[in-house]
Amino acid sequence: LKNTYRDFFQEFDTVSYVDESILASNAELKSEYDKLVSWDWLYGKTPDFTDIYKKRFSWGDIELLFNVHGGIIENITVYSDTLDNNLVDEIKKILLNIIFDNKNIVDAIKNHTDKMDDCDTKSHLLDVITLFE
Repeated sequence: LKNTYRDFFQEFDTVSYVDESILASNAELKSEYDKLVSWDWLYGKTPDFTDIYKKRFSWGDIELLFNVHGGIIENITVYSDTLDNNLVDEIKKILLNIIFDNKNIVDAIKNHTDKMDDCDTKSHLLDVITLFE
């Protein structure tokens, strides 16, 4: 592939890897890097999209379908064969209208479960976190 590129374009650049020391020594590069890894760049200005997370747990299957608009979870559809009647409603209550970002989703679930008494739903929500880690 490299040779084909070089033959076609009559040029070839080597790949350079950027680490923290290079970013620290180049303010302009650091500024561009920060912009490209920001939530606003990655999600905030994206077109609407959907995403699906699913997994089999000992208590049942779960499938989460997210509709995301402007980086915010606008709708969640949850499919599960769990016998835990509260789980689906709890997931929707926790995740609806928050920023769609794995860390943010994990933090929202953890914050919610910290306020819950020990129960099956709490245990299942903590399992659901593994979808996003």
